[in-house]
Amino acid sequence: MLSTGYTLVGGWFTSTSNTYSYQMGTFYANGTANQTASTLATVMGLVSFFQDVKGAMWVGWMDVDTGNYMTYAGYLAKLQGQTNVVVGADTLSTALAVVAFLLASIVAY
Repeated sequence: MLSTGYTLVGGWFTSTSNTYSYQMGTFYANGTANQTASTLATVMGLVSFFQDVKGAMWVGWMDVDTGNYMTYAGYLAKLQGQTNVVVGADTLSTALAVVAFLLASIVAY
């Protein structure tokens, strides 16, 4: 939940075996889009989203060695700053977190 609405993150299987695609959208309380939905990443491996005690949304994910299906790296990033503050206060940190997430995903593959 945001002070003016909510953020929705969805993940689904892709045509590549054991690979998920994740997309994020931010909406106002009335359901209209606050920002254009964006694809966060396509990941093979476990991805978890959680909120800390101060209201920030975090994402953790791991990379998998497809040759033997073993985890070889794990990552943690703040996806969105405090979700209970005025919209715009954490826009830069959210954008930077998404860019970091995408770069790490690209480098990992």
